[in-house]
Amino acid sequence: EKEHIVEKLRTVQSQLNKSQSTQEQLGIENRTLSQRLEKMAMDNADLRSRLSLATAACADIQGSLKVSDHVRREMLSKLDAEALKVEQLKAERVRWMEEERQAREQARISHERAQEEAQSLLKQIAEKNREIQSAEQRTLVAQERSFHLEKQVEQMDQERLAAKRLAEQIRAERE
Repeated sequence: EKEHIVEKLRTVQSQLNKSQSTQEQLGIENRTLSQRLEKMAMDNADLRSRLSLATAACADIQGSLKVSDHVRREMLSKLDAEALKVEQLKAERVRWMEEERQAREQARISHERAQEEAQSLLKQIAEKNREIQSAEQRTLVAQERSFHLEKQVEQMDQERLAAKRLAEQIRAERE
């Protein structure tokens, strides 16, 4: 029975040793878990700090976005105004181009009319030149006839003078 008790004692001792060993392991694991909890608590605090920084950054970004949105709206408004000016300038350019086209068309028509008038005047001048040449020709013919008539008149005058002299001579001889 002694041996049986010794054996039980050994078993209990062994169980105590195991229990002690398990307690030591649990103690180590408990310290490890405590350290992990402390680290997690520090990480949690760090994360909270980061979260608050991120929240502040988000607020800043939201503020910037609001400002940016306002600036964007202003820029869009300015761009719309510039686009309107561009459209007005385009419309004005189209109007100027149409006015220029009309002016060119009017100038072309005026030029054609002036050419027609010039052609008509040139024809009239040519006709007048022909009339002048014809009149000059008739004048030359008339001058030539006049010259011949003057010669004939002169010859007739000489013949009359000669006849008068002859008549005077005959009268003188008769007397």
